[in-house]
Formats: sequence, structure tokens, C-alpha cells
Amino acid sequence: MGKVALFHDPFTNYNYPEVAIAATELFEAAGFEVLVPNHKDDGRPYISKGLVDKARAAARDTVDHLAEYAEKSIPIVGLEPSSLLSLRDEYLYLLPVDSRVKQVAT
Repeated sequence: MGKVALFHDPFTNYNYPEVAIAATELFEAAGFEVLVPNHKDDGRPYISKGLVDKARAAARDTVDHLAEYAEKSIPIVGLEPSSLLSLRDEYLYLLPVDSRVKQVAT
């Protein structure tokens, strides 16, 4: 059985949790074990408001929680496009000296 880490986001968590539940059920039906990282917030709302220090702190927390999956080559999948953009692109600028960011972003 393969594994996936479901990168959840605040919008889905608080507005449409049924989307995350359906995604989990889909992955499980396909034979994957779904792992849910325990990060607090992806920082996307802070980025969109220009609150760079808060965005950087949220990005650091997210990378701290996702790095273990990336290091084990467990795919990190997400549901919300702008949160995925933050993870794959904006975190590289927010945390340029953290070598784990590139690994998490790919």
C-alpha cells in the first residue's frame, strides 16, 4: 500500500471539510494510506495581505511538518490551488536558506 500526505488548508478545513473527507476516501479506495500533517496554517492569507513575517512563520511551521514526508519520498498532495502555489513557489522566497523547502516543494 502506498502513502500520501494530504496537505490541508484553512479554507477547506473550515468551509468545505467534506472535500477533504471525499479526497481521503478517494485515496483510500485507490489503496493509499492517507497521512495528515499536523501543521497549523499554510500562511496563504498572510501572503495575500502582505504580512510577510507572519507568512514566513507559517511557512516554517508547514515545512517543519511536511519535511518528514518529503524525506521519505511520500507524495504531498493538496486540495486548494493557491495553497499549493504557496508551497511550491512562494515558500522558496520566504525561506531561501532552508534546504528542506525545495524538497517539500517538489
